[in-house]
Amino acid sequence: KTIQILATYKKAEDLINIGAYVKGSNPEIDKAISLYPKLKNFLIQPIEESYSLDESINLLREIIK
Repeated sequence: KTIQILATYKKAEDLINIGAYVKGSNPEIDKAISLYPKLKNFLIQPIEESYSLDESINLLREIIK
């Protein structure tokens, strides 16, 4: 599901960046736009932050629910 959300965002990224995407025209893209910053922050966590596999899975589930 996470990969699907990221892929949806990437497919629409050019439209989003130039302001051509109209909010509400595609629910999947709307969801991807709202979740992308949280997913990006999750994926690029600082080195000093350490989480177990279970913690990581739970954090990811919280983001995409």
